[in-house]
Amino acid sequence: MSQGWPRKVVRTPRSGYVLGLRGWYLAQAPAPPPPGSRTSVGLVSILEYSCRWPKGEPLVASCMRVPALARWAEPSHASPPRLADPEHCLCGIWAASDLVGILRHWPVQGIVYGYVAIWGRVRTAWGPEGEREWRGEFAYPQAILAPSYVDALAEAHGIERQPFPSRLLWPRFSLEEEILASVVHDYGVPIVAEPVWQPGVRC
Repeated sequence: MSQGWPRKVVRTPRSGYVLGLRGWYLAQAPAPPPPGSRTSVGLVSILEYSCRWPKGEPLVASCMRVPALARWAEPSHASPPRLADPEHCLCGIWAASDLVGILRHWPVQGIVYGYVAIWGRVRTAWGPEGEREWRGEFAYPQAILAPSYVDALAEAHGIERQPFPSRLLWPRFSLEEEILASVVHDYGVPIVAEPVWQPGVRC
């Protein structure tokens, strides 16, 4: 595993960012794809199904816990929260340092896993097994791990993959090679056969 910089950093500062791991679903974008795109299928956050990751532009974090005119709504705050903002709000764009931990937490078929760069205001946390996690203000994918590698990793650690939740009725796509190749083309990132970078802070 190389601990150097990603060879292809898209819409990301040259320094001062965190390289982490995360997962996405693949789903049809509601708006027409940008010019030059091969597909209207794109990356969607696992927890926030309405959060579509833009192609060629960074995703900007926003708190999605505050419904309009709700009694329990917290004061509007930055995402992720500043030190003076509510400590219990976990908003921000998440990334983790350990892929096995992500697989244990989200053992769902149809998720694509890979590297993401996050930057701007970044807060650090620790996961349940001591792994480092981050949540940031801006983010963009950097590489997608081959599904065959992820399947082999899950099997090696005894992680049973679960079917895609039937309660999610919006169109989503399987990790077919042709679809995935078009998606990574549109985001300008590679598919890597195995981990190539060490997650952490790039200064």
